[in-house]
Amino acid sequence: MLKFYPSNRTENLAFIIAEIMRREPLKKIFDQEKVIIQSFGMGTWLQQQISEELGISAMVECSMPASFIWKLAEALLPKPLQVQGFEKQNLRWQLFEQLPSKLAQPEYQRLRRYAKSLSPNTDEGSAEPALGNAGDEALSQSLVFDMASVIADVFDGYQNYRPEWLQAWEQGKPIKSLASGLDSKDYSSPQFTELEAWQADLWCSVYPDLPLAQRQHRSSLLTRLESCIRALPKGAELQLPERIFVFGLSALPPRMLAVIKALAEHIDIHVVVNNPCRYYWGDVMSEYQQLLLNQSLLARGVSAETVAENFIEHNTLLASWGKLGRDYMSLLMQEEIFADLATELYDDLGDEDNSALNLIQSDILNLQNQHHCVNPDDKSIRFASCHNHLREVEALHDYLLNTLDANPGLNARDIIVMVPDIEDYAAYIEAVFSRLVYDRHGQTHSLPYVIADQALNRHQPLLECIGNLLILESSRMTAAELLDCLDFPAIRQRFSIDEDELLSIHHWVKVLNVRWGLSETHRNKILNIEDAGGETTWLAALKRLLSAYILGPVPVASFAGEQVIPEEVFGSDQQVLVGKFVRFIDVVEQTLSMQAGEKHPLDALATIADVWRLWLDQDTLHESVTQAMAKALEALSDEFRVTGYEKALPFSIVAQQVKQVLEEEQVSQRFLSGRINFCTLMPMRSVPFSLVCLLGLNEGKYPRPENKPSFDLMARSPGRVGDRSRRDDDRYLFLEALLSARNYLYISYTGRNISDNSIRYPSVLVSELQDYCRTYFKIENEADADVVELWTKQHRLQAFHSDYYCEKVSESHSEKILDKSYNMDWMTLFSPKQEDLSRGLELESREEDETNANVLEIDAPPLHQFDMFAEPQSDQLVEDDETEIQIQSLSLEELLSALSSPLKYYYQKILGLKVSKLPDDLEESEAFALDRLDIYALKGDILRTVVKDMHKEVDSDTLTQACFDQWRLSGRLPKAPLDETYFAQAKDELVDLSTYIERALAKEASTLVIDFQLSGKRIVGSLVLLDSAVCEFSLSRSSPALFFSSWVKHVVVNYLFHHQVAPGHETGLELKTESRLINAEQVTIFPELSAADAKSYMEGLLELFTLTGQEALPFLPKTAFSWIFEGESKARKIFEGNKQGYNAREGEMDDPYWQRYCLYTDHAEVRVLPDIESQRLVKQVAAYKEEFIFTDLQGEVLK
Repeated sequence: MLKFYPSNRTENLAFIIAEIMRREPLKKIFDQEKVIIQSFGMGTWLQQQISEELGISAMVECSMPASFIWKLAEALLPKPLQVQGFEKQNLRWQLFEQLPSKLAQPEYQRLRRYAKSLSPNTDEGSAEPALGNAGDEALSQSLVFDMASVIADVFDGYQNYRPEWLQAWEQGKPIKSLASGLDSKDYSSPQFTELEAWQADLWCSVYPDLPLAQRQHRSSLLTRLESCIRALPKGAELQLPERIFVFGLSALPPRMLAVIKALAEHIDIHVVVNNPCRYYWGDVMSEYQQLLLNQSLLARGVSAETVAENFIEHNTLLASWGKLGRDYMSLLMQEEIFADLATELYDDLGDEDNSALNLIQSDILNLQNQHHCVNPDDKSIRFASCHNHLREVEALHDYLLNTLDANPGLNARDIIVMVPDIEDYAAYIEAVFSRLVYDRHGQTHSLPYVIADQALNRHQPLLECIGNLLILESSRMTAAELLDCLDFPAIRQRFSIDEDELLSIHHWVKVLNVRWGLSETHRNKILNIEDAGGETTWLAALKRLLSAYILGPVPVASFAGEQVIPEEVFGSDQQVLVGKFVRFIDVVEQTLSMQAGEKHPLDALATIADVWRLWLDQDTLHESVTQAMAKALEALSDEFRVTGYEKALPFSIVAQQVKQVLEEEQVSQRFLSGRINFCTLMPMRSVPFSLVCLLGLNEGKYPRPENKPSFDLMARSPGRVGDRSRRDDDRYLFLEALLSARNYLYISYTGRNISDNSIRYPSVLVSELQDYCRTYFKIENEADADVVELWTKQHRLQAFHSDYYCEKVSESHSEKILDKSYNMDWMTLFSPKQEDLSRGLELESREEDETNANVLEIDAPPLHQFDMFAEPQSDQLVEDDETEIQIQSLSLEELLSALSSPLKYYYQKILGLKVSKLPDDLEESEAFALDRLDIYALKGDILRTVVKDMHKEVDSDTLTQACFDQWRLSGRLPKAPLDETYFAQAKDELVDLSTYIERALAKEASTLVIDFQLSGKRIVGSLVLLDSAVCEFSLSRSSPALFFSSWVKHVVVNYLFHHQVAPGHETGLELKTESRLINAEQVTIFPELSAADAKSYMEGLLELFTLTGQEALPFLPKTAFSWIFEGESKARKIFEGNKQGYNAREGEMDDPYWQRYCLYTDHAEVRVLPDIESQRLVKQVAAYKEEFIFTDLQGEVLK
């Protein structure tokens, strides 16, 4: 007998099952209770509920519908069963075998055009064999296999929901022969007929050795199984289970439901189902459906009054979201056999609890739309609008902590968080929920949580790496891709490479300029061209390392018939590491050769196993990784065995399928483990929880889009009751989530664009819920208040906004207060200021003094705390006229470093702070152009080469050819002919500068030894002079940073000229007081200083040096230089930079030392120009501003 138990609460359904088990135990003690479920999480929850009711849950077998039907068929139908051959993962191989010959036939012309539209034409040089006839465009085999997989998925839908179509095709009949009346028109259109022709032919062509009448696919299996069950004689019930529970299913294919109904003729089948409404609601329609019906009736001439009478009162939310459950309930209610229930299974809490959530659930239960007034303090429904996924998770974290704090009876196991795709949120959840939070007593706490439905490769990244190694043949083999492999111990141990040695390998790859490609041959194959170049490949890097080991340190060597630049490696340990590195690249090359060409399916699986053993140290592998690979190989082997596929095929197709199986492998089920459950929105996640949270509900993300192929006949024909749709499934999932929330419902979405703060819209389901709340809910005593605005939290862009930390008092219920944040990372930003703390300590000290007023006071001198590192006080020193004052020794280099960049000097030298930057990403493509830094480096190498050999009687072209060879062979120049163009351009721009340097170096060079005392400091160092004057050279077109360094040198030389005799200076050589700064475009001539200015400036610089060691001085050299010589407006542009356009550049306000200075200085702001005029260096230079001379490199004075 079929017994039907509907209820709106899942707890009641579980109670019914437990009560039946209690009152009517199975006759055989060792028999198992059979329960059909639709998710393992639901099965886990059900067994927990049964154990709570009965004290134990044992001998309860929970099975998925398909698994239960298959086991039943194995028990009742004669063997052997051949159904597996028509499962979609197996059927695709048969379709892949048949499609190449079928695509040439006329009826497949439309499918062939569809395939060509998915991929560009296959070129002659393609590594993968192509399919097609002569004179026609070829199709790659991987594309044909992908198409076969899509067709197999479409045929799988036919087996579930249109089995009569397949039976008609096998009988040689078209689908329209099954239709009658108006429906026949839908199956007779030219497009439908054309699509049906090739699909019917293709379906009948698979497994050609098996007669059509003997096929045993799923649709025929279910028909045979239903007939077999109905034909069972009396007394045959011993072959069947004693009873079956169908628990909580929201949908079931009609053919499977027919089998269950047939079983009900022999055994008891208890169908316990979630029914959101206690009344019949099979006729309810959404507003859109009602509108279409009214328009249709009016078009047929029905009067408006009759149309108005046709309107059916219903709950709008149930009508919009409940199509899936409504169709399922309609299928169930076609049977007239129901359980005679003595108790009411529906619970209406709307009368007991007037929370908004319960009132909505009550409206749905009673199929009504009622107006309600709710308490202003109602918190049962909350919406959260954030700027991105991270802020959604952070806002959820604060909401949960505040809710748990306000509800002591709420536990972590009572909370579930569901998202459309858990992979989009998993990293953010780990980052946010792993933080420790502090309570008011200073104790640390953390929220226990678990993330379900995650792919195994998220926990074992090695699986993703293995998948990439299996398709190495199609990889570009970039520097990052191969180096990432060595990050895994299982691979690193295979080559005996220690973790510490990775730094050396990364250094070699960067220095040797490895970009991508194993060799030039590999590049040619990937790009399908000739002469792709091999200077930046892995093989070229190995040649440079080995040539240095064999030939020694030579500029350019001939190695293996090619010119290379040897890269010398020092130390025996490093040379051993080179051998390991060579072995690593050798395995890469060996793997490529193993994966080349076509292979027999089983040979391809054997090759995958060989690659597995070649790359991985088996003793280091985690058990889950080994099991996942074994499972993937076994699954593919079973597919080849079931389908009998034995044709050779490209290795990449088999490898891609193994990689896909590895990616789909999930971690062991951890749903309902007693912690906060994070999971994906999946069918049958309607387990009741006190608090249900839904994240990521944005338009376009949920309901999740469904892209059906254009040749799916089900999409082109009228729908039927029981048909599945991804969007309808997601709508019903949302309804189930709302109904499964017992106390609180939290809905979050990205409501603002993180870039420009523009509005982003939530899912249409969220909008419908919000519209329902606006229409039917009012706030008590605030009739004009918008309930959705009151229930929605508009979160700030940043988690450290003051609204999350500063206490606020709401003057009215309409004023929204954001949840208090528990993130301690930003708490210090809002802690009391130091002055407030000092004032508080002063008041506390005064109170203590008043309290201790009666304590006897003794007039005694204060005792000083001895400090062995403190300087002796003046009253502690013995008067001694002969005591010498210690002179501080100061190097000229340190003086220049401190004064040219005081902020950097203070933070680095005084405080020991350095700006740590993340390492630059490795380049993954060859150079097609040179950026500014590359051009600067090229000019430097050219200039050094010319200056170094300038004394030799060799022309400049010969001198620079060696530099050109160095850059070309190392792959730092673009490919010819651009290499010569860039090199010639850089060389031409240096003609004037090199000529100037040549003239300057022709003059006498000398060294000025500096050693003098002034203002308690002894300055020591040396300066190289050209023609007895200071000369500084720069490759930059503008050198403001070097300008102030040159100014300090200029002051030193002028001071020595006027007030000192420079010891160690060559006698008879007079100092020149006009210093020069030469860059790529101009010469800056510094004016001579007067004797008084030279001394006062020198004393001022030494005093400024003392200040740089005591505090951070906001001196920005580029901005200061521009302020002096170009004006305030130009200085402001230098300070702010240019953030837009092709010539975007950072300003000095982006300097990390300046930003740190502003962060810890109250009177400084990052975007505000500092006070430049009052700075000492600026005053000194500005005093002689008019006497500076600027000339070009030919000596012409510039304006």
